[in-house]
Amino acid sequence: MFVNMENDKPNKIKPGQKPHVPTDEQRQSVSLMTVAGATQEMVARVLKIDRNTLAKYYRDELDLAKAKANMMVAKSLYQKAVDGDTAAMIWWTKAQMRWSEKLETENTHNIKKIEIEFIED
Repeated sequence: MFVNMENDKPNKIKPGQKPHVPTDEQRQSVSLMTVAGATQEMVARVLKIDRNTLAKYYRDELDLAKAKANMMVAKSLYQKAVDGDTAAMIWWTKAQMRWSEKLETENTHNIKKIEIEFIED
C-alpha cells in the first residue's frame, strides 16, 4: 500500500498486482473521451481503473485535452478563413470581431398619425 499525496488516501494494491502504467494508447483514449464530454467516472470504467488512479496518472489529459482540441479547431478555422473560405470568414467575423447581420431600416415617410378602425360582426 502507498499513499497518494494529492488526497492523502491510500491506494490499495493487491498482493501480486502491479502499479498502473499508462500506455500512449490509453492516454489518447482518455483525451478523446474527455473532449467528447465523458465524465471521469465513465473514463475510469472504460479503462477498468479506479477514479483516483485515473486522476493520478492522467492529470494532464483530463485538464488539457479540451483546451488542446479547441486550439486545433480554432487554428483550422483561422487557416480556412485566411485562405478565403467564405463560410469560415463569416463565422470568424461574427464570433471574433463581433460583426452581425443586423438590418436597420429608417422610416422616410412623414406619417404623423395612423387611425385604426375595428369592425365588429
